Amino acid sequence: MTEFEAYFSGEKIYLNGRKCVKVGETLTKLLSKPTGYYKEVLLFAQNYENRLHYPEDEAEAYDSESFFQEAIKFYAGVEDVIMRLAPYKYLEVVGNRLQDTLNEYAWAFHEYPKMSVLDDEDDDIDYHQHFYVRFGTEDMEDPDMLNEIYTLNDKLKKLAVEMRTYLEDVLRVEYAFTAFLERIHSRNRFLTNEEIADTLAEFEDEKKLRMYACDYLRTSGSIQLDYKRLRIKEKTELCEHYKFTSLGAFLYIELFKGLEMHYIPRKCSYCGRWFLIEAGIYSEYCTRPVKGREDGKTCRDLGHFKKYSEKIANDPIWLTYNRAYKQHYARLLKKKMTQAEFQKWADYAIKLRDMVERKKIGFDEYYKKIRE
Repeated sequence: MTEFEAYFSGEKIYLNGRKCVKVGETLTKLLSKPTGYYKEVLLFAQNYENRLHYPEDEAEAYDSESFFQEAIKFYAGVEDVIMRLAPYKYLEVVGNRLQDTLNEYAWAFHEYPKMSVLDDEDDDIDYHQHFYVRFGTEDMEDPDMLNEIYTLNDKLKKLAVEMRTYLEDVLRVEYAFTAFLERIHSRNRFLTNEEIADTLAEFEDEKKLRMYACDYLRTSGSIQLDYKRLRIKEKTELCEHYKFTSLGAFLYIELFKGLEMHYIPRKCSYCGRWFLIEAGIYSEYCTRPVKGREDGKTCRDLGHFKKYSEKIANDPIWLTYNRAYKQHYARLLKKKMTQAEFQKWADYAIKLRDMVERKKIGFDEYYKKIRE
């Protein structure tokens, strides 16, 4: 269910060769979803993973119907989550897999709890809704029958592992990806390849402080890569063609592809919501309109103004620059200097400000020259 293919072409990803999304878009959407209750769901998944098999003894056979019904309901709920979230909401995902898998071995179950004349009707049932078991594998003597049951158990184990892995992958987005991205954005600019490598190494060195699998920044499942051509509308492109067996495998590749191409999820410093930085100019603010404002101002508009105001209030370098700017702008309005002269001064003032911030000149020299 969680297996899919993806074709990477530049900043575009074609899910299963069809739905086009940007690099980093899927991770950004998942970062925006609350996942607090998933930890409790994961505990249930781990419990079912340990118990999901054909009954072995009389006690398990007696409880088989209630257990399988609970498990079907639980996994249907997980599948519903999968189908509602990216990337699977864009794919043709089929649910109800546990019940379908059990029905592949319909001969091993009964629709009715006790042996009766109704048993003859089991043969006429195309799809079981109930899964009563009369005796477990301990009482089976037919080797062919046992081999079939063992094959069923393998399929049930695979399904349970797949569902548990998906939940771990979603939780990893919140606990590992979020923490790593906070490190990436700590300098408020795009990092070089070397800086990304150092940041990753530092993050990996802190493994001792982590308790759960979802706290680690790593892939899950398996990844296969080859190169294929993909016809997109009227043209053909050579793409990196990946086969992913899990969500975590896809997100891991998407994250580092995004870091390489500067398509990086970030939490807006103004509204607190996640957005995708798409190459170009780095910004810590998104372009969503601010709620409650009628002027159409965005987080980026107000965020930059707020940041500038804070710098002026707390940084003598910026306070001096702002006062000098106002003085020279007033001269421009009073026609005491031309537009060309004002622009020449503005460029000069920015260079002075950068020089004093890099400590290439002292503050006193900066203060004197910027006011000239």
